[in-house]
Amino acid sequence: MKVLKQIVEYAGPGRFDLYFKDGRKAYAYKDKGVIDDAVLAGHLAAQPIGINMNRPSDAGPQTHFLVFDFDDHDGTQDPDVMRARVGIVVGALEREKVPYLCARSGGGKGYHIWVVYEQAARADSILGRAESLLKVANTILHQFWPNETFCAELDGEKAGMFIDTGKLHSKNKRENINKVEHRIEVLPKGRGTCNVALPLAQKSVLMMVERIDANGIAALTEHTAPETVDLVLAKKRAPGPKTASTKEVDVGAAFAAVKKLRGSLDGYKKWLDCGFMLRAGFGEDGLDMLIEWSRESDGFVSDDDVRKKWEKDICAPDATKCPKEAFWAYARNGGYTGGLPDGIALAKSNTTKVILDDVVGSLKLFRDGDGTAYAKVGPRRVLRIDSLEFSDWLRRAAYESGTTPSQEQISLVVATARAHAYDNIEDVHLRVAKVGGEIFVDLCDADDRVLMLSAQGARFIEGDEVCPVVFRRSKQLPLRYAEGGLDDIRALVNMDDDQFTIFMACAVKMFFPDTPSPIVNLTGEYGSAKTSTTRVMRSLIDPVTAMVAKATKNEDDLLIRSWHNYVLTLENMSDLTPYSDTLCGICTGMGFEVRQLFTNGDLFSIYVRRAVVVNGIDPSKYAADLISRIVGITLEKPEKRMLESEFEAALVASAPKMFGGIARLVVEVLKVLPEIDPHEFADNIRLAEFGAVGEAVARVMGKEPMWFIEVMMEMQSEAQDEAADDSMTMQALEAMQEPVARQGKFWGETQELLLMMKQAAETRGLNIARLPMTAATLSREMNQLKPALRKRGWTVEKKSRKWLIVPPSDPSEEQLMAMVNK
Repeated sequence: MKVLKQIVEYAGPGRFDLYFKDGRKAYAYKDKGVIDDAVLAGHLAAQPIGINMNRPSDAGPQTHFLVFDFDDHDGTQDPDVMRARVGIVVGALEREKVPYLCARSGGGKGYHIWVVYEQAARADSILGRAESLLKVANTILHQFWPNETFCAELDGEKAGMFIDTGKLHSKNKRENINKVEHRIEVLPKGRGTCNVALPLAQKSVLMMVERIDANGIAALTEHTAPETVDLVLAKKRAPGPKTASTKEVDVGAAFAAVKKLRGSLDGYKKWLDCGFMLRAGFGEDGLDMLIEWSRESDGFVSDDDVRKKWEKDICAPDATKCPKEAFWAYARNGGYTGGLPDGIALAKSNTTKVILDDVVGSLKLFRDGDGTAYAKVGPRRVLRIDSLEFSDWLRRAAYESGTTPSQEQISLVVATARAHAYDNIEDVHLRVAKVGGEIFVDLCDADDRVLMLSAQGARFIEGDEVCPVVFRRSKQLPLRYAEGGLDDIRALVNMDDDQFTIFMACAVKMFFPDTPSPIVNLTGEYGSAKTSTTRVMRSLIDPVTAMVAKATKNEDDLLIRSWHNYVLTLENMSDLTPYSDTLCGICTGMGFEVRQLFTNGDLFSIYVRRAVVVNGIDPSKYAADLISRIVGITLEKPEKRMLESEFEAALVASAPKMFGGIARLVVEVLKVLPEIDPHEFADNIRLAEFGAVGEAVARVMGKEPMWFIEVMMEMQSEAQDEAADDSMTMQALEAMQEPVARQGKFWGETQELLLMMKQAAETRGLNIARLPMTAATLSREMNQLKPALRKRGWTVEKKSRKWLIVPPSDPSEEQLMAMVNK
């Protein structure tokens, strides 16, 4: 009883936990009482009790005890063999001069080795000492049985000794020798309450060392006078030279340094990151540290709330992994000068690298469908990993953690992050995204807020709320929201009511990025504020510093601008011919490949679908494919011109209300849009989805049903007619109309058609230099002119590489009178 009293004294508060179930002991929180002499006497007789190994402290639960529990669960092992293996661990303790208490269970199958330390320590520190002792035991064991290994029992496992791993140790001519593990349960483990049975219950006996042989193996025998045994406390080893590796580990001081460096746990992302760090460094004991830290933050709710989030988010199977060294790296940078736990090697040269790895490890890394890699650095904020902005973000994060990384370290971490992003693919959007019936607009403000629009209304996604879609940013300026209406927009543009309806239809379509958008062409006489109106339209959805810019002659530059801008604006364009095919692909949606900078063979792949706004062009001279995508808006010259400074001030002041006004309009459009079926007019206009949005806008703004569709049909028809009239190919066909009519039709190959057109053009005095130079070019132009030719009564078909052309017959007097009256 003497040695038991001494153990209980170091167990802290004299309480035990025990209840019986089906006649067997089971440790729990049911029956509790003070451990007195009567309780200990019952323990020695027939009522075994357990004690709580952990005792509270300011730095979290600590314990004086280290217990090795050897079990032969299935009872198949030879007792002498079991005793010999226990003797090896006892021999390791003797070699390391660590006092201990060894007891055999009443059944003679299992053993407990108790080590009671003079100074309490955290569980992770105690378990580190156990691991070191088992390494010493293995050096003794491997002299005779190199295929056997002592190791700590896995969490939740009850495997016992002599576990055949199924792995081959060596092979000789006689037999195969398999690897065997001796799984030893090592206590304490876990957090909070950790119960263990006191030794010497019922028939268990103390063991003593009879001798230690030359190989370091202890021969054990029963103690003849256990009542005389005194508990000898284990002390820390005498310190050697005063180096960092031999300094005493002070978890409390290290924790205080980390808290001072990282600050309050405000924001769920920071709370999670620190939780991952504590779990990696201290296992389940990290929960107590996290609770203590959380109590100091403004968002603290309760201890139970922290425990639930710990189990749900930090201990999830797919939770973020964190290096064990991270806590100690932060502690070092926070001013901690004490020692480091066993197994933690942390030199000054790699502290920065450990912190950067921890920072990147806490981020969600992924790539988009084009292969561009991103890092999620906030609840709704992502950065392109290869961008200068991400490198600067890493530098700021490292600086806040008390270190300054080199460019080489930044480059290495960036490359590692890019590699880890490879397997995770997500859709990434710029400024606006549409999912089902909901539209999400990235406000690009400092709080990373997102405005969600639906038929039910508008609401902000902010704080720690995660947005269902992922946004990237380039040079976007913030969108500010205030309650406003269409009158706030109408006050800054010069056009009549019908043109304003078309203007708003084009602006609202920019909130629907999932379908092709038109090329908006703002036209008007000099002084009609085409540039200012372009800026107003862009301010409604995608303000940037360079609101309007002139296109360069390099097509790649145009594509890169489209990738970085949600709205592509081209200023004072007199000729779109060099960009015709590219602009058609940009507004419809197309993938492009350009050469990756600083490489010879790599390609930069991008997919863009953008709204395009131009001003000052004449659409009549372009191909039908481009004309069908252009929506013209005619501006009026104001009676009194506003000074540029006055316009700038008005635009800045009105921008929040203008955005609020168009957001309200989008909500109303989402209510009306399900009533409109774009299939009903898909054959009549090129951009049917845009037609549906425009028709919904027109109805919300008070127009009659189908008004917008009729305006689009008329606009496209007029543009195609004007383009046809300006085409030299059309003029040449009209010149050859009379001779073909005399023959009844033209039936021949493209080269013959080109020759006949040149002859007719020369007879009429037309400029044949504007005619196509090759048969292939003529075939393309004829295909583009087909709609206009058929509208004028021509029959144009191509069969078996030949063209069939039948000119229209002369109109009758009745047809002429009808045309005049119309």
